[in-house]
Amino acid sequence: MRATRKRLCSALLAAYVLFSLYAAYSVFLRPRRPPASRSGARQPRLGRAPEMLLCPHPAAARGAAYVASWRRRQLAKPFGLVGVS
Repeated sequence: MRATRKRLCSALLAAYVLFSLYAAYSVFLRPRRPPASRSGARQPRLGRAPEMLLCPHPAAARGAAYVASWRRRQLAKPFGLVGVS
């Protein structure tokens, strides 16, 4: 029983030491890749376009005409103008 426990502890200790050496090598000693040049074209960013973030209605994706008519309706509401489209 003691021999089995001693072997198990020795194996675990050896695995820990090997992993620690590999981690130290990968962090400190591995050759680094050259930095990428910034002169090339950049990848487009993910997410919605900035103009789409301002408009609360999802139908605004149909185009600028819808956005303009929606904006006119919103501006006309406080003044009580009816029939402005």
